[in-house]
Amino acid sequence: MKKNFRKVSFLSLILHFFLFSTLQSDNLRIEKCFAEEILSSQQKISPQIDLADIVEKVMPAVVNISVVQKRHKIRDDQYNDELQEMLREFLERRFGVNPEDEGGPKRPNVLGSGFLIDPSGYIVTNNHVVDGAEEITVTLNNSGVMGYRAKLIGQDSKTDLALIKIESKENLPYLNFDDVSKLRVGDPVFAVGNPFGLGGTVTQGIISAKSRAINANGLGDDIQTDAAINRGNSGGPLCNSKTGKVLGVNSAIVTTTGGSLGIGFAVPASIARPVIEQLKTTGKVIRGWLGVRVQIVDDNIAKSIGLNKPIGGLVAEVIPDSPAEKSGIQVGDVITKMGDTEITIMSRLPRIVAEIPIGTKTYAEIFRGGKFIKLPIIIEKPNKKDPFSSDEEDESSIVSNDTNNILGVKVSNIDDETRYKYSIKNNATGVVISKVKPKSLASMFGIKVGDVIMRVNELTINNTESFNKALQEVEKSNKVFMMILLMRGNTKSFITIETNRVLDQNE
Repeated sequence: MKKNFRKVSFLSLILHFFLFSTLQSDNLRIEKCFAEEILSSQQKISPQIDLADIVEKVMPAVVNISVVQKRHKIRDDQYNDELQEMLREFLERRFGVNPEDEGGPKRPNVLGSGFLIDPSGYIVTNNHVVDGAEEITVTLNNSGVMGYRAKLIGQDSKTDLALIKIESKENLPYLNFDDVSKLRVGDPVFAVGNPFGLGGTVTQGIISAKSRAINANGLGDDIQTDAAINRGNSGGPLCNSKTGKVLGVNSAIVTTTGGSLGIGFAVPASIARPVIEQLKTTGKVIRGWLGVRVQIVDDNIAKSIGLNKPIGGLVAEVIPDSPAEKSGIQVGDVITKMGDTEITIMSRLPRIVAEIPIGTKTYAEIFRGGKFIKLPIIIEKPNKKDPFSSDEEDESSIVSNDTNNILGVKVSNIDDETRYKYSIKNNATGVVISKVKPKSLASMFGIKVGDVIMRVNELTINNTESFNKALQEVEKSNKVFMMILLMRGNTKSFITIETNRVLDQNE
């Protein structure tokens, strides 16, 4: 009896062990299959991207640019920046390199970046990097060639873009522009450039914001990023971390130190691509012209005219003999569409119109009297009678034709011609702004073409001579703040400019 009991117990033990082992094995197989399924699903949703591989493909197409400027273009404080001085001392102490110790006349170089866009040698960079250049030298990454002499093909101050070209017997590496319409805040990006002459520097970040209007005289739709951008990064690419394609052209930073504070800006590919194509074909940019001045539609305006939401641009003025006047657009209309493109915010209207080719037949959708109306319109070349839209400037009335002052503006004396051209009131005295340099102090603080400067600090402005003298006094005094009395239309107002605040073009 005991023997039988022992046999049953032993068999029962073996059976339990077998069943337990089988269950454990099945559980492991299930867990393994489940884990593999999750891993496979994750890989499909968010495949692992090796940024180093992407950067390695991009780097050969990014170039260093060194520009010798004409003497009158060099600012007195070009090399007085404390951060630049510290860096030069470091390079001289560590590597025995002194960029100023080259003999001959001391004509400081402007350092910038750029990138190749085709194998024949066309290079995109910033206008402010090559503006006023006497010599442009391009150095390729790891090419073994000391430098290529580059030719300036064309430049566009409104977008701060320029196109240069080098000659090479080889097919050169190049980058493609990306589609930014699907770009989202938070997308990963990286910048490549030549900060402080340290070529081939890569920094990583994200898209911090879109559609930033940082340039009061330009078209405004810049990309903001926290990827570190410093002086010398200008003209380099801001790239998609997933594809390596160019999302924008690095152009400016907000800084109080001369270095990166994590607020950088790039001209988006959607603006850069058509501008570069025109520069490549004709050497200049001619934009579409509508001939209106518009203002923002806020909640109160929208409610008062019967719009469900604040969209479009409210027409404040129609230029005589313009496409807008010919099509029947009136003061008080709200332009809500150009062709099939909706005008979600007023600031987008100038860019959308600018990108429409000259001679194109399209339509403008307007809101008038509680109804949406479509008006046929033919886009024309800018008219010189509209100084806010014309890309060509009448230099005959410009007396102070240098924007390299502390404000970054060109000014003209007020006479009958400028009164008519800029619609200046008869009682206005001073000087009129005829050009605002992109990303200058004037641009940063909202000074626009057509504004009249009547006073700088305690000095009354009567003409360009007194204006230049006033700015020289500001520079000599090293004052942190400058107060300007400005007249815009019928309105006079004081604006205070912080002179040591820099919207840096990271040259």
